[in-house]
Amino acid sequence: MQELLYESLAQEKVWGTPVPVTQFREIGLQMYTFRDDFFGISAYQGAPVTVDSIVRDAFVNGNLADLVNQASGQGMAIQYVRISWNETMQGGKYYITDLVVGVVAKVARDFNTGPAYLIDALKAVWWYNQLISKMYMPWKSWLLLTPSQTGTYHSWTWEAVSSTWFKSAPLQNPIPDPPAIEEVKSHFINDGHVSEGLGEFAKKMLDEGYTVTLLGYRTQICYERSPEIRVGYYHQYIYRTHTRLSVDFTTTPELAELGEVRLIVPFVWLCIGIAILIIATALGVAVYEFLHNLSTQTETYEKWGWVQNPETGEWEYKITEKGEKTGPPEWWSYVIPIAVIGVAVVGAVLVIPPIISAFRPERERIPPPPPPP
Repeated sequence: MQELLYESLAQEKVWGTPVPVTQFREIGLQMYTFRDDFFGISAYQGAPVTVDSIVRDAFVNGNLADLVNQASGQGMAIQYVRISWNETMQGGKYYITDLVVGVVAKVARDFNTGPAYLIDALKAVWWYNQLISKMYMPWKSWLLLTPSQTGTYHSWTWEAVSSTWFKSAPLQNPIPDPPAIEEVKSHFINDGHVSEGLGEFAKKMLDEGYTVTLLGYRTQICYERSPEIRVGYYHQYIYRTHTRLSVDFTTTPELAELGEVRLIVPFVWLCIGIAILIIATALGVAVYEFLHNLSTQTETYEKWGWVQNPETGEWEYKITEKGEKTGPPEWWSYVIPIAVIGVAVVGAVLVIPPIISAFRPERERIPPPPPPP
């Protein structure tokens, strides 16, 4: 990714300051991002093209601030843009090769942001699109990752999306706003059900011979909103709720290799699934519609730690192990009756082990410590 974002060719246009890329995870172009996420997109010209001087000159003279302003209006604050390419003149036209576009953005709102939205925002700028549209440029996208702890630890992330729900009003009235993100998020953080589920996770890990220290968790929520739709005398927005829950933990003894982790991760899916489904079922009709029928998109596992670079001898804080799975959760077919029973007895099915008393939601990201001597 860094090569695509920062490579210099004969011609280039640059705006902003390069963003340090410590670690990143490749994500799909259609993935939704959450407020304060940093993500990058990049594309490379697949085949040379010839364009006239009008198109080329407009592209060369176009102000990159146009791209920044367009993205800002779509809730994404561009931090850095680099566009570079090679060109030669042939018969009064320009032969363009090796065109590279790289952009890093920070998410600044709680709905309809992500790689696909940023790409569309860039294409809305005429001088940029009239050249880019002539080329075959497959895009790739990455979520930029930042260590959240100060030592070696494991990180597990669960991303889910709800089924559709809507807000509507008569045509003469504005469409009501959905619940504030903080209101929905508070049910994950303050109701205690996530902590119960993670306590069950720690208990099951103990059954497998591992003592777990839960370091913290982060809950992020955003909305996916459709264009305005008119139905008879009413207009409406259709929504889906996207949720990301990240959990950091350590184990004693230490998980030695990813193969061991794969044996334990299903327990994590089961416990988090029970906790989230209990939340959605217990919220009641007023808020339930915004969270119901959550289905897993992606689970990722990462281990962060210090590694010595064999080429430079320098110590680097980075991901040392990782794994990913996308698709419906394996526990979904049998977790529903378990969760319903849990709600019926006011959560008595879940037992909170003593270890959960030290568990806390993470409030801020902590930079990694200096490398070991």
